[in-house]
Amino acid sequence: MPAKSFKRNRRIADAGLFAEVLKNGKRLASGSLVFKQQPARQAGQLGLSIAKRHLKRAVDRNRVKRIVREAYRLGPESLQAIDLVVLLSRAPANIRTAKGRRELAAEVGRLLTRSIEKATRA
Repeated sequence: MPAKSFKRNRRIADAGLFAEVLKNGKRLASGSLVFKQQPARQAGQLGLSIAKRHLKRAVDRNRVKRIVREAYRLGPESLQAIDLVVLLSRAPANIRTAKGRRELAAEVGRLLTRSIEKATRA
């Protein structure tokens, strides 16, 4: 089985695509995370917007991004069919503890599963 990786071409780097997904994408929310998604034009890509307003410390913002990227990287191949932008609607509970990080990772996993289900239904 080939190793899964998260290469730069899997990130939304184009500001136009990022804005398009935010404007036109379907919304999924759970807890502190909001997913905006739309069908991918080519290979699916991931965009992250973790605001300083919700997490003041850069180390906490980077940790949230790392958790989301890792869940996306390890997710099923059907994620290739959608462009996804992840936003933070409020600060996650206790991101500085191991329990808080596990809860955030579980929340991301649940949202990714719902995201795939929603994309396959559409």
